[in-house]
Amino acid sequence: MYELLSLSLRQQQSTWWNEAFPAGLSTFVALLLMEAPLLLWHTAALVNLTRNNAAELASKGIRVNGINMGWCMTENENKLQKKQSDENWIVRADESVPLGRILRPEDVASSVVFLLSHASAMMTGSVLELHPEFPHGMLSVLDNDSR
Repeated sequence: MYELLSLSLRQQQSTWWNEAFPAGLSTFVALLLMEAPLLLWHTAALVNLTRNNAAELASKGIRVNGINMGWCMTENENKLQKKQSDENWIVRADESVPLGRILRPEDVASSVVFLLSHASAMMTGSVLELHPEFPHGMLSVLDNDSR
């Protein structure tokens, strides 16, 4: 991650600050003051890196988009959860999210296929938010007791 950010900053050199925070300096300061968790910092960095590179490379006909994944049932996640819980962890995880299940690898693969297809030809600088566990800007319809 550090190497990727360093490379991006070296590429942009003198104008890096203006381009690094296209959402505005206030967003960066708000994150700093909130002492956001490391994951939030990484996510914000990747979103800004995606947008900056999209702006830089658009004139060359290169599109840059990203996928911000939520909780996904991968082989490694399954092993980890079984060690910490039991065989039925996935049932409880699926029931705990508003859309009825956490991500599966095929959900992410479908998004990648879309981004590579002609259907997304006019998209650049976009980050697809795949978070069935937390619809941004929406309150959950589930009771806290049922989670």
